[in-house]
Amino acid sequence: GIADVLSAVNEIVMEVGNKGDEALFTYTEKFEGARLDDLRVSEEEIDAAYDLVEERLMEALSDAADTIFQFHNQQKQRELWMTEIAPGVTVGQKVVPLDSV
Repeated sequence: GIADVLSAVNEIVMEVGNKGDEALFTYTEKFEGARLDDLRVSEEEIDAAYDLVEERLMEALSDAADTIFQFHNQQKQRELWMTEIAPGVTVGQKVVPLDSV
């Protein structure tokens, strides 16, 4: 369970907080086996990645992003709302504050 990995996760978060990108490079090599020189992805790499993805997946990701954006905009505006984001797909939220935690 989560208790089994919590100390390791905490150690990683603390080290990244203290050492920044240097720790990210170290953990990327440790866990992914990849040695990086930079964290930035070039425009050429982005374009090449787009070429590898099916158009259907890109459309699905775009639709998902639109849905998340719509949901977030509704969420910001009021405490109780429901809206149809696509035919037959209704989302909503009711915010109820807790008495105490």
